[in-house]
Amino acid sequence: MERNPYFENYINNLQKDIFLLAFDSNYQIIKFISCYMKSNVRKEMDKPYTSWHNQPPSRILEEIIANNSIDKVEMQTINRDAVEWLGYFYSKWHFSTGESSKTIMRFLNPSEGLKNFYTLHQLDEDQAIERCKRLYNISRNNHRKTEDKNNDESQQRYTDPVYYSFLVARMIYKLTKNQKFNNLNYTLDANNYDFVDDSYSIGIKSDVIFADSKDRIIERYKNSDGLASKYLRKTESSIYFCFVFSSHYETEGNDKQLLLDILEIKKQFVPSKRQFNYLYFYLLGNLYEITPSNEMFTYVMPLSKRERLGILNKMKELGL
Repeated sequence: MERNPYFENYINNLQKDIFLLAFDSNYQIIKFISCYMKSNVRKEMDKPYTSWHNQPPSRILEEIIANNSIDKVEMQTINRDAVEWLGYFYSKWHFSTGESSKTIMRFLNPSEGLKNFYTLHQLDEDQAIERCKRLYNISRNNHRKTEDKNNDESQQRYTDPVYYSFLVARMIYKLTKNQKFNNLNYTLDANNYDFVDDSYSIGIKSDVIFADSKDRIIERYKNSDGLASKYLRKTESSIYFCFVFSSHYETEGNDKQLLLDILEIKKQFVPSKRQFNYLYFYLLGNLYEITPSNEMFTYVMPLSKRERLGILNKMKELGL
């Protein structure tokens, strides 16, 4: 669809007016902007044409406040011009790059945007966007360096199940290119999913098998399925993902055994008898998927050098 400068300018100004109305109404502005940018309302407004585009700022403000707990303050301490600029800039960014509002928030959260107003608003939009992304990448690299420095051994972070949980979310996102998988939240409750999205429509539970003998994934899945029925809150799409790092499956003559075990799970746990909609099993660059309709697909999905290093370190640590 061709870009319509008149429509884009209208939406840019509409969002600016929404931010200013929240500011003038004395709502905690940083929290409001964060809630708004992650909301279903803004998600709909990211689309070419929706009914929300025709709503006045007061109606959109009302919707955000009704669905979020946002307190008021006695007096705003943030520059009003900065709030006005950020509302316009976020919308301009979306139209310029096509990136979703949630993705834009990853590069520039409201706090940083308002703090850097005096620097960014002097640049044209494309330069400001490029600067934000460059600062974001520098910040990520510095965080990684600090993380490495604080660990006594560089592989320590790979021994944590959290590492594999994040790897799961990344791999499914790469496989599906689904926006939702890029916006999952990590949960700390051991009896819950590793990841859920804001609306609890997607839940991912991950499992890892390290073994030098035949550790049957059938038994492991039975256990996970049983725990799911006992502990996990239902989601629209519940996903089970198992990494299999076993020298047994990799030896000559046993290389087909994993596939046989997966087919057995497919046969025993038909969709009506299992707790998870989707089942994924990963071994040596191959990803096996069992869908809600009990179809099976195989994908080639190699890991990055960094991901492989983490897994090799873990296997070496376990004598595999």
